[in-house]
Amino acid sequence: MHPAAHRPAGRPDTACQPAFTTIEAIIAIVILTILSSIVAVGVTSNIDRSAAASIDTTLRQVELDAHALAQQHGQVDPAPWLHDAVVAVDLPQEEIDADLLRVTIDPAAGTVALTRNDRCRLLTVSTAGPPGTLTTCP
Repeated sequence: MHPAAHRPAGRPDTACQPAFTTIEAIIAIVILTILSSIVAVGVTSNIDRSAAASIDTTLRQVELDAHALAQQHGQVDPAPWLHDAVVAVDLPQEEIDADLLRVTIDPAAGTVALTRNDRCRLLTVSTAGPPGTLTTCP
């Protein structure tokens, strides 16, 4: 009798079905590696954009606070108030202590530079009012 004659109906013959070959497994691994690297690049760029937006938001808050302080004291130039404005903004002290966040204030030039994780942005305030100029540090 033929072996297939003893097999129950509806059940496939497993002896005839080939498994994945080594080449097919390697191709699948290569495809998954390429896809995961594409995802990693996308996530990294989103993290970078988020960090830049966080720095810009903090600098804009410093600018608004400096202008408000100048107005409270009957002045037009916000530059002398930059230090007080930076103090008023709630910067994470643990990042400052670990030297992950650096703030450089130059009231004479009317600038505040904020550096986080080697990304530096420079705010130059204007006596004409917000918004000042945000640039990448030189």
